[in-house]
Amino acid sequence: MNKKAQAWIEELAPRVLVPAGASDEEWLAKRVGRVTGSKAPEIMGIGYNGPLEVMAEFKHPELVRQVDKYSDAWMRMEMGRVAEPVTAAKAYADPSRPFGYEPIADIPRLIGHPVHPWAACSPDGLAIGSDGQRILLEYKYHSITMKGQYTTDDGDECMPSKFKAQCLFNADDVVADVSILAAAFSDGTHLFRVIESDQADIDMMYSKCKKFLDAVENDDASALMSIIEDAEAMNKVMNELFRHSTGEGICINDHLIDGDIANLIDIKKRIKELELDKSGIEARIKGCMGTAKRLETAKFNVSWGQGKGRDKFDRAGFAADNPNLAQKYTQAGLPYRTGLRMTPRKEK
Repeated sequence: MNKKAQAWIEELAPRVLVPAGASDEEWLAKRVGRVTGSKAPEIMGIGYNGPLEVMAEFKHPELVRQVDKYSDAWMRMEMGRVAEPVTAAKAYADPSRPFGYEPIADIPRLIGHPVHPWAACSPDGLAIGSDGQRILLEYKYHSITMKGQYTTDDGDECMPSKFKAQCLFNADDVVADVSILAAAFSDGTHLFRVIESDQADIDMMYSKCKKFLDAVENDDASALMSIIEDAEAMNKVMNELFRHSTGEGICINDHLIDGDIANLIDIKKRIKELELDKSGIEARIKGCMGTAKRLETAKFNVSWGQGKGRDKFDRAGFAADNPNLAQKYTQAGLPYRTGLRMTPRKEK
């Protein structure tokens, strides 16, 4: 390791939360309750999942479990584990790699932020450039269908916003000068994207993340609404945020709210009518099909498949035969809020 790389690693050493070579269990446990480069895009609504998943972790950290083996999450982790070193090796073998970077071996698995105690970074790689630049490396492996997200219609280079945000977040955490994303694809090709530090974007991300955490801690719905723009995501977050009902009555004399309530009542009524129409039409089509799986008309092809029956765990039977085990592994459910019930007020 050259002197510049050694100096960087020594600078990061006091902030190492999980060292190189630590187990996945230790790494995952230390990430709970901290915003990382992968969680920041979720908070901002540009990730794969959304703010609700992050919110659940910060409101109920005691319920966060280890990833179950052979689950979907485990599968994604294992695929990433296999693909990451292969992507890293292929990118490093490219003589045109940006800045002619040289990777640093045995980097920490989790590094705390120098300023924000609630932030941390799990870098895919760290490197030193030919001119001494400190470089954060991120590796992604995609199917060939993802390749279009890295190029605009006019041929200009671009990259998915969630990955750019992750690079900026992590580079700031480790105090890197620049970040490089190496994306490999299932057709055997790869490409590089260089992300220069942008302090305005970095400050915006940390501001939104801190505002999100404060809002979750304080059950501040107004603050959350200023962060989350997607209406469906916001509705889910509100259900999670206000699990408890205090029983306190709140009266709001606001004609705008009256208008929203009236609109919602009308929409729910129309949805119910449409659902009834839908069921009736489906019944007529199914009546024509009978036991057939396909129906052909002059204009349409209709299929009515048959799925394989799903195995169902007999909880009642298990509890009857194993009452002690059933009690041991039964968790009390969290309180939840039911749907809105709206009725017009009687005129006095």
